[in-house]
Amino acid sequence: MAVSATHLTTSSSGTGASSYATASISPTANSLVLAAVRANGPDIPATPTCSGASMTWVQVATITYAVARLTLFRGLSATPGSGALTFDFGVDSEDQCHWSINEFGEVNTSGTNGSGAVIQSATNKDGATTLTVTLSTFSSIANATYGVLGERDVQTVTDGTGFTRLAINSSNSRVIQTQWRNDNDTSVDWTLSSADELAGIAVEIASGFSPIVSDSISILDTATILLPFLNIDKSESITITESINMGLVDPNVSEAITITDTPIMSLTIPNLSVSDSVAITESTASTTNAINLNLSENITVTDTVSMGTINVSDSITVTESIDLDLYLNPNVSDSITVTDTESTHLWSFPERTNWSKQDINSTDWEEQPE
Repeated sequence: MAVSATHLTTSSSGTGASSYATASISPTANSLVLAAVRANGPDIPATPTCSGASMTWVQVATITYAVARLTLFRGLSATPGSGALTFDFGVDSEDQCHWSINEFGEVNTSGTNGSGAVIQSATNKDGATTLTVTLSTFSSIANATYGVLGERDVQTVTDGTGFTRLAINSSNSRVIQTQWRNDNDTSVDWTLSSADELAGIAVEIASGFSPIVSDSISILDTATILLPFLNIDKSESITITESINMGLVDPNVSEAITITDTPIMSLTIPNLSVSDSVAITESTASTTNAINLNLSENITVTDTVSMGTINVSDSITVTESIDLDLYLNPNVSDSITVTDTESTHLWSFPERTNWSKQDINSTDWEEQPE
């Protein structure tokens, strides 16, 4: 699920004091609570502490500007209590104090007191009509963005581009404003109607949703012919690029897959030499001395095999050795029977994937006709 935000309380006090109490809050279990406080005095305020609601509060960031200070605290508990938060400035007495407290659900609950939910923070200040606090690149597209602005005087504040306002308080001649968005934004910005002394704090909030993508990939290797006398092994190098649209509750995952075949052994086919044993019986149309000749022929057959379609061209050389001269020139017709004794067999296989050495050595295949 995406990070969610809930406003708890925002207010201010124009009374001079060294500590200020908020209205009672009831944080949700395992939600990140961000408590922002700005104060100003006759001098730059001391760094405050935060306590309350049976939670431990840890400073995220603090920044001073003019005679004011803006500070942000975080807290997270599996069993939070209820009650007011107290911001204590020690021995310093401040003139005014403003605060804004918000909680964020569906966050990373690892670590202690929200340490796993706050990935990074940044601060900035300026005396102008705009202020931008720049964050580094986010660690996940599922993470959210938070910003708090402190202003010395009261000007009209326009929320940052794409941000949703959580709260604003402009009482007692000062301003605090908080805003957020449930996606990434490295530029947390505000625009004012007139130039003023400004300070801001920005935070990357870690989502508790970690997309787990299970990929099932089928690779079909189609071999037109497989030569069992070769041990053919292929390893696949697969690169998967995942694009996740976190705008949806269930992410839409599209994958671009690149497959590179790295053959361990070259598939170059050698020229196969096949030795054939041939018996020839000759009959003469005209004989002398009633002699029937039995001739033994030596025939060499050279097979040329091309991958894909098996094309076999036979080059046959016949050498006749005749032990007996004929008185006449006989008209000889040859009836030739060829029996192949192949030193290497070619086999045809159905299309399969994931051939193993055991498959290659199997004899349970169909032999091609000669």
